[in-house]
Amino acid sequence: MSSSKRESGSTGLSLVLELVKQQKAWGDIPTGVRKKYSQQLGTEERWERLRIPWALQLHVPHHPNMIIKKRKFYEKALEAFRYKMMPYPYHYQRDVIDLLQVSSRRYYWNLIATALESEKSFDEIPSFTARDVVRLLSIDRNEYIQIANRCKQESQWSRHPKRSNVIARFMPPRHHHHHHHHHH
Repeated sequence: MSSSKRESGSTGLSLVLELVKQQKAWGDIPTGVRKKYSQQLGTEERWERLRIPWALQLHVPHHPNMIIKKRKFYEKALEAFRYKMMPYPYHYQRDVIDLLQVSSRRYYWNLIATALESEKSFDEIPSFTARDVVRLLSIDRNEYIQIANRCKQESQWSRHPKRSNVIARFMPPRHHHHHHHHHH
């Protein structure tokens, strides 16, 4: 592999990242650039499809020139972040709350519920995420293990579709109530 070819590979990637950050639709990319980097950019359809996951990875917000609607974009963001157990996307917070009503607390609540449902151990949760979970839900490693054990003792636990009901019973409330709860 010649050095010039390797070079255009890495400049190709940095060009793609630049175009994503600049929120460029296909029509905004000069023809010369499209030709030169046809390997990375592909067709209009491919570019418009690829921009979305790249934008999420680079924390780039939605843009009206994207092929997906704003709401769908932020739904995808939440799904992708939660699937990877990443911290709440605070950089998208306003849109996520306006469009989807998902606060950071609710996001972590769902993340923990999903982890419990698939019987993950607390140590599989990345440390930044775990720190937020402790801060917002007061669920640390020990508390998580206790909740998991209580869930497993329920007879409904063996019936997968019923798991979410069981989990909700032992988790702190999904929404923050402003009155103080007393611990029993």
